[in-house]
Amino acid sequence: MATGVLGRTARRGLPGVLAALVLLLAACGGDTPPEGASVTPAAGEQAGGSSASATPSPTPPPWPVAAAYPVVARARITTDNLNVRAAPSTTGAAIGLLQPDDDVGIAGRSPDSQWLAVADTGWIVHRAEWVQLSADIRGLPAIEPRTFVPAMHPPVTTSGYPVVDVVVETVLAQDIARIRQMVVPLTTQCQNAPGMGGPPPCSVKPGATPNTPIEVFPTSVCEGEHVLPERLAQFLPRLYQSGSVPNVANVPLRLYAVIEGPKEQSQYFPDGRWVAVFAQPDGTGRAVGITEQGIVRIDLGCDAPATALVQRRPFEATLFTLPPVLATPVRPRP
Repeated sequence: MATGVLGRTARRGLPGVLAALVLLLAACGGDTPPEGASVTPAAGEQAGGSSASATPSPTPPPWPVAAAYPVVARARITTDNLNVRAAPSTTGAAIGLLQPDDDVGIAGRSPDSQWLAVADTGWIVHRAEWVQLSADIRGLPAIEPRTFVPAMHPPVTTSGYPVVDVVVETVLAQDIARIRQMVVPLTTQCQNAPGMGGPPPCSVKPGATPNTPIEVFPTSVCEGEHVLPERLAQFLPRLYQSGSVPNVANVPLRLYAVIEGPKEQSQYFPDGRWVAVFAQPDGTGRAVGITEQGIVRIDLGCDAPATALVQRRPFEATLFTLPPVLATPVRPRP
């Protein structure tokens, strides 16, 4: 009888991540001297405030990180239900709404000046009848969409669905062994010439002939491919390989959003009931398809930004189980 991720997790007695995090934060707290109290300099620190030995600069991580885009202007909204989108395009997923008299911080403009970047959130269309800008748009910095990375959820964020939260926790922890245990293989017949989006080719399984049932796991790099369960140990680390710098591994992920799987799903490449979308520090996206039973698909997204991976199907509105982080006063879409 299938028990799903939660049943398998319970039997292994996984630690309570939230409780451990609370205890860790409590243990790290320190006492602050009262104002006006004298403080004895630490050993090696001179009374004048300079240190006898210079503090070494922190070593930058080996992976690229997103550029910082501070607020450079303000925008006041003058229309109803102005969409905030994940990308500067009408095909970008609508992630939030703005209403009349809302005031938002603007970090820059798209290179064609058709869109404004709402700091840490997304993009709004630039139309004089809908948006009153506090500065000349020509003076705002031009931002390449690929480099504009919105805020991500903190590690302890929950979606309201335990199975999703267990998968997210495991992916963020880079626990490859646990991810393998959560994978739900697809059993289907192989074919010699399956075609794009079709059944797995028999060449995936040595010795398999057409119509032979085989177990595979659906993945996508730039195109869909099926991986044998015994080869997942080689595939799964690619979740954490840099999407922009060769040969850089163990890149951390942050959670961008959790969306509902599309209504129409492929028989051979199912999206799952939910899709958790993650981002590397430079915004490179990764997506994990989830059902009540576990992980049914992993997409590397051709190293596209996470903001592109929330749009799963053309012309189908994105429905969020856990929306992206939205800067005040952006509201979630109903």
